[in-house]
Amino acid sequence: MLEQCRKEVLDKDDVFHTDFLRCIVLGGVCSDNVHLEPDVISLFERWNTLKVVLYKHDLGIATGPYCLVKGNYYSVFKAYPDTQLAFVQALWPSLHKDGRFVEVNAAGSPYRAHKIAVPARSYFTSSKDTTKLLKGLRVAVKDNYHVSGTCTTLGNRAYFETYPIEQNNADTISLLLAAGATIVGKTHLSSFAMMEHPTQSVDYQAPFNPRGDGYLITGGSSGGSAAAVAAYHWIDLSICSDTTGSARIPALQTGIFGFRPSTGSISDEGLVKAWAELDTPGWHGRGLDIFPDVFRALHPSGEQDNKASIDEGELVILYPTDFMPEDNVEQLRAMENFLDDVCKATGCSYRIISIESDWRETAPVDEKDLHQYLYNLMRHGWYYAAYHSFGKFRARYHELHGHPPFVTEVVRKYWYAY
Repeated sequence: MLEQCRKEVLDKDDVFHTDFLRCIVLGGVCSDNVHLEPDVISLFERWNTLKVVLYKHDLGIATGPYCLVKGNYYSVFKAYPDTQLAFVQALWPSLHKDGRFVEVNAAGSPYRAHKIAVPARSYFTSSKDTTKLLKGLRVAVKDNYHVSGTCTTLGNRAYFETYPIEQNNADTISLLLAAGATIVGKTHLSSFAMMEHPTQSVDYQAPFNPRGDGYLITGGSSGGSAAAVAAYHWIDLSICSDTTGSARIPALQTGIFGFRPSTGSISDEGLVKAWAELDTPGWHGRGLDIFPDVFRALHPSGEQDNKASIDEGELVILYPTDFMPEDNVEQLRAMENFLDDVCKATGCSYRIISIESDWRETAPVDEKDLHQYLYNLMRHGWYYAAYHSFGKFRARYHELHGHPPFVTEVVRKYWYAY
């Protein structure tokens, strides 16, 4: 039983170290007369166990490594260096009952990085609680979400210095914690969630992309989120946001999965928004297997209201030619073969369409060129939203300091393009 526990729980825990086996504590031992069989003694010898402590009562803690000091048991964390500079803050829960987080002050590698502390996985794998969808999941959070006990940087030093420590969690954070996830830190983002390249990131150095030669861009604005998931096996999920690609572009750049749910399907309360009409929580992961549970946890009202209402009748797949690689015949043939197979398997059909042609014939505005219309829409929409979303911040900073806040050239372009 002891060997099985070690194999199935402890040895799968990256925080566990064999030195913890020097003292083994067993709870719920009912008898006063305990005799260790020779095979158990032999096992302890192989493990270099020096001391075995027996308690009659149940200790009320999960199986795993602990620090025992004067009869008190303390959970242990392992501190990993943030070599990719993906994080701006390392966090762990405080001892206060209000559930606030505090910053971890642990020096990292010789290259400036701090360390991120993660709890033992065995605390969760050995737990009998089956109600938590995200039990033990280690989660990084983009630093445009409010986390209780921390200041939100938004990738800008002036913003960080303007607002006090947050007293409440964003809704997304509260739902993650309620589902059993563990928040381990806040990740870098392009300032004010606007797309910046590494050389344009001034107040907080841009993260390194672990792919290629290590100097590829991560994309933005959720570059730190993507870098953390791509580089670190000890991170399971990273919560980010997406306006016009802030989750999807970094996922593409770093070779991971990025997901943007439908706008409005997940609460954005406590997310600092750059374009409220398009901003939505999103996330990064190395695999898709946990994504359904993440969505269920963040959308607790249920799944049925998110399923499209499909009337009875023939289903038709729309096949837009606007995004097809016309110069790649093999890819086009493969896509059409795939559609043929889907239609045979489901009994539906597909129809070739052109969004651009349909727009030219039915556009409700004077501009008939779809590309030009979308360019104007996004350009004017982004600039307008970016400027007005942070009007209160600019006014507050000027009131406190008597001059405008420093922002990068990218943000200046968004704010003062007109």
